[in-house]
Amino acid sequence: MKTRSVLLAACVALTLSACGTSGDSGSDTEASGAAEAGAFPVTVDHAYGSTTIDAEPMRIVTIGWSGQDSVIALNKVPVAMESFSGDGIENNILPWDASRLNGAKPVLMTTNPDIPFEQILGLDPDVILAVYSGIDEGEYKRLSDIAPTVAFPDQPWDTAWDKQMSMIGAALGQPAQAQTLIDETGAYFEKQAADHPQFQGKTATYAMRTDEGLIVFCGTDPRIRLLGQLGLKTSPGVDAVSCHKLRSLI
Repeated sequence: MKTRSVLLAACVALTLSACGTSGDSGSDTEASGAAEAGAFPVTVDHAYGSTTIDAEPMRIVTIGWSGQDSVIALNKVPVAMESFSGDGIENNILPWDASRLNGAKPVLMTTNPDIPFEQILGLDPDVILAVYSGIDEGEYKRLSDIAPTVAFPDQPWDTAWDKQMSMIGAALGQPAQAQTLIDETGAYFEKQAADHPQFQGKTATYAMRTDEGLIVFCGTDPRIRLLGQLGLKTSPGVDAVSCHKLRSLI
């Protein structure tokens, strides 16, 4: 079904990996994932304050959903990232990430129900990126004792895709390249919305099946906001139900 295919493409594009640069495009700096000139030191503001990164991080740990997507789209590979499971996922790595790892094998972590602090400490990271996560302030402080840590900008599990890319791009010393990816992805959604006027005004419900039942996501969730860029609206009854943003969503 054509509509289903476009929506699936939209969900993949959320990761930005599909829009990442290849070795045949852009400058040598972009292709290699190297930091841009004058990018460091950099200070990134977030919900728990601000984090200063003095030099280009090479050993990157990501916590939570989709942070690794932004890192990989910037042509870097985390030393550790979230482990995923579910239909269409092999070896606990999301397929769009696996296609760009080029044989690299990051450590796959499970942060549910607890952050594996000792495991992360043993990886000797240069930076910890938890931009789309649910870490609390105590966990943030413990992670910051290990390495500079960047948390979400405002609320847990509520970081828009473009804000995540912008924050991670700054942390990795690639703010201009991150903005290029944001612009390209935004243009992609504008084109899809223009090419599919039938989306305008249609309603959608985004839900997840778990062992405990069905979780329905409210209109402020980043995935719902993304569908809004295609012209879709939240189903009328969705905002009336309880919307969960818990670590159990990982």
